[in-house]
Amino acid sequence: MKFRFLLLCIFVQTWLFAQNNYSVYYESGSTAISSSEETRLLNALTKIAPNNISSFVFHLYHDDTGNKAVNQRISNLRAASLQKFLQKNGFTQDVVNQYEGAIPILNIEQLTSIEILQIRNKNRKIEIVVLLNQEPQQVTNPIVLEQQSVFFTAENIQPNATDLQNLLFSLKAIADEKVESITLHVYNDDTGAKNRNKNKLTSRKRAEVLQQQINQNYPDLKVLITYEGDIKADIREEYSAKHIEFLRNKNKRIDVTVNTPKAMAIAQQQQSITPKKELQITPVKMQHRFSEANNSYSIHFNTDQKTKPEAEDEALLKSAIQEIDIDQFKFIVLNVYNEDSGNKNSDEAISKQRAEAIKKIVATNPKLQVVVNYKEPVKSEIKDVYSDTHIAYLKTKNRRIDVIASADGVVNNLTSQPKINFVHHFSPNNRVGDRVHLKNGVFLNDRSIISKEIARELDIIAMQLTKYNNLHIEIQGHVCCTNGGHEAIDKGTGKLELSANRAKATYQYLVRKNIDPKRMRFKGYGNSKPLGYEEELNKRIEFYVIKT
Repeated sequence: MKFRFLLLCIFVQTWLFAQNNYSVYYESGSTAISSSEETRLLNALTKIAPNNISSFVFHLYHDDTGNKAVNQRISNLRAASLQKFLQKNGFTQDVVNQYEGAIPILNIEQLTSIEILQIRNKNRKIEIVVLLNQEPQQVTNPIVLEQQSVFFTAENIQPNATDLQNLLFSLKAIADEKVESITLHVYNDDTGAKNRNKNKLTSRKRAEVLQQQINQNYPDLKVLITYEGDIKADIREEYSAKHIEFLRNKNKRIDVTVNTPKAMAIAQQQQSITPKKELQITPVKMQHRFSEANNSYSIHFNTDQKTKPEAEDEALLKSAIQEIDIDQFKFIVLNVYNEDSGNKNSDEAISKQRAEAIKKIVATNPKLQVVVNYKEPVKSEIKDVYSDTHIAYLKTKNRRIDVIASADGVVNNLTSQPKINFVHHFSPNNRVGDRVHLKNGVFLNDRSIISKEIARELDIIAMQLTKYNNLHIEIQGHVCCTNGGHEAIDKGTGKLELSANRAKATYQYLVRKNIDPKRMRFKGYGNSKPLGYEEELNKRIEFYVIKT
């Protein structure tokens, strides 16, 4: 019963333990650790009182030599030898083996023989997890549910035999416990839009087969199924065919989680401690105000034939027009541009219709006078290296009307492309609608990880937000370009959530810097708000003031 309960704890991971991890390494073909590894392991373990150790978990890894049967046999011999070594030295606690398999070597074609040897030496290992006896109240952030994965090779609907055997063995350990159900989370490799329906059908067959195999052994166990969808493998040109196959097979899997009353109770307790509503994004009213330093607002038209502004642009302009300081600004100047389509008459007619639409909005404040300047059509400067998204954006920037507040109706030093005046710090004069940019805070391609450069700037932002604690902000994440749609894939998760994850990562970093989460919200805007400069600059974070 004690051994069965131990397996339950490992599978469900309703941890009532503290964790310590140690790794021991093996020489090629050897099943016993070296004397130096013995000394290092004992030095680590002797720092823990033996009676405080509940049990051990061995995670068995090996180098990918191509013969799985031989590798697995050697791994098992190493685990048996290591357990005998621990028992000989007074550590007689239970041991559970978890076979993790081969670790592939990335970019092997680019490595020297010495580098390959060093990597293989590190891959021949057993990771030891030491589980300690502690009181439940000492656990501050328990992990509620752990999962066990079953993988599939190529298009097979039968699971990997070893994975299935491990799963059924783990389920045996919880057969006598009060388990309400288990859930099968079904994934597949994303092989393209043409194969999505085929992948979905394959996923369903895999789930049905696994459900049948589980129910054959445990007919009273309720099996729930949820389809999580396809995952795009992170494949690069330098990867070998074997490595690509490994990545694709990793995405063809079913994650199995166990639902127990005890686990669900802890989950509810966690939710009461950290309400999810604090992390939810609430709608933010976007605002623009005309001032001496911020006296223009540009309205863009997405297509050649579009003559009316988007609803958001219209609402922002109306609000700014109503709140304008009439003692400072008496005129609104409309500089009307269009993309050079090659048809001058058509371009001029469209420009006039756009100007009339904006004049109606300005007329909602009868105290203002309107001056309209029709500009020459602008030809987009398109380079071979530009993506389709970037080209479309450049054309949109040329189909626009610059709405400029003026004291006398004259606007000097106009350029065909108004530049953004970046502000890199918060101040006591901030008002709703202000934006703050990082100086050099550009994310790596397809990643949402906070780099050292971004962290240094966020440390400064955190200091400013601490000083001006009246400011509430929305953290806005952006991406440079996508292959359709606004959002991009985050390679860290394999999901279409890159801009949102960049904003979330920034939010979490500032929370760790003791900025009150109630003062912040985060949201991903995808590629919907490019800056119009180098695409690199669009992989950015902005801070938008929503309350002062």
